[in-house]
Amino acid sequence: MAVNLIKEGTLPLRHTAWYTKQNPTFSDVLAFVRRTIWAGKYFHNSASGTERFELSRGHLNVLLNQFASVP
Repeated sequence: MAVNLIKEGTLPLRHTAWYTKQNPTFSDVLAFVRRTIWAGKYFHNSASGTERFELSRGHLNVLLNQFASVP
């Protein structure tokens, strides 16, 4: 999945103040795939260009559980 997504755009590299990466790590790829999946799942009904969107309580709970389980 990541390979197909990267063909469509650039894989963002997450940097820290003490380390600049030249190549993506597994965690960069995983974050990219997660973000793409979540954006499609949760923002598909939102009007583009707006800062507000609606999120059901069930979807919010799923997101919170996913965030909480990230190491």
